[in-house]
Amino acid sequence: MQKLLTKNEKKYVSDLIYYTIDEIKNFKNGNVIVVKDKKDILFFVDEAKINSNNKKLYFGKIGSKLSNKINKQIKINLNNYNLSLKNMSVRHILNHHSNSSEVLRGQIPIKKTNFFCIPKIITKYDKVEIVGFTMQNKPIIKFIKKIKNEYHLICYVSDKRHTLEIKTLYKKRAISPCPMQNP
Repeated sequence: MQKLLTKNEKKYVSDLIYYTIDEIKNFKNGNVIVVKDKKDILFFVDEAKINSNNKKLYFGKIGSKLSNKINKQIKINLNNYNLSLKNMSVRHILNHHSNSSEVLRGQIPIKKTNFFCIPKIITKYDKVEIVGFTMQNKPIIKFIKKIKNEYHLICYVSDKRHTLEIKTLYKKRAISPCPMQNP
């Protein structure tokens, strides 16, 4: 049976398939937190800052429509894959992409509220590309989405866990196209 979400909850899992009650029960081993709203994301990010553990945040599953769109562009089938964020990935993002040194690299420091954008970056991306492969020869995928600025979300495919694992997130200033000049 599919759980019905409130309008506020739907905002954070937009275009991802939410989990059934039975699926959520199967996650009750304590290592998986299922996103219902932004409070779950904030809690997970805050906990990751102070505790290094094996917990994961599950945003939802990639549906067939989104999977088909991705598959047409990069030839990877992600149908029913869980979109997952590990505790250690949050720590990496906060330790390497959230301080003022990002400006020196032409990037904008990540804030914890930027984690709210993850579902939208995946489901409404402007560009998707394969940027490499893991040591296990699994594709590393970059999703780019302009939301005021340009977000870059790097993920890798884990067939063993049937997940699209988020590795890192960074943000750049969006470059406005030059206005056309009359000849």
